[in-house]
Amino acid sequence: MILIQEILRDVVARVAEKLRIDINYQCGDAVYVRDQLQLLSTAPQADRLKYPMFLLYMPIQEDKTDAKCYSKVSLRILIATLSEKGFSYEQRLEYSFQNILHPIYESFIEELKNDNRFVHEYMSHIPHTYTDNYQYGYHGTVAGDKEVFDTIDGIDLTNLKLIIRNERICKNLPDRARI
Repeated sequence: MILIQEILRDVVARVAEKLRIDINYQCGDAVYVRDQLQLLSTAPQADRLKYPMFLLYMPIQEDKTDAKCYSKVSLRILIATLSEKGFSYEQRLEYSFQNILHPIYESFIEELKNDNRFVHEYMSHIPHTYTDNYQYGYHGTVAGDKEVFDTIDGIDLTNLKLIIRNERICKNLPDRARI
């Protein structure tokens, strides 16, 4: 069975290697991830273990109606880094977004394009909605009924559309073949 969360774990590992940084890969719902981050908070140098973080929101609904591919998915992702509550928008833009989050995002999209486990219906473009979210640092984040205590900045990716190859059918298709 092909698991999209395992494929993305591989992609994020390549991003981390390429950028020479550690990235905390998480998948689950907001409450589960909040609990995992609280567990990591007890470790020495906790912030370095937690952030930057790549969160694949679960559950993932897979469309398996097309016999030409394994499945089609539309994903929701958060790429986050630790920030400072007192930072201005300009400071957060430079520190969080330009120095950390944007390079991770750009490398992630590039690695998705280069991964032959996906068929790229739109050739060199991966459809998705992108948001630089400054609100986390000002308003905090909530998971379930509890606030997450870390001050973060994040990039929200929604409707990230991927087509996962069915290896038995797609083996001979070029990497960027249309389905």
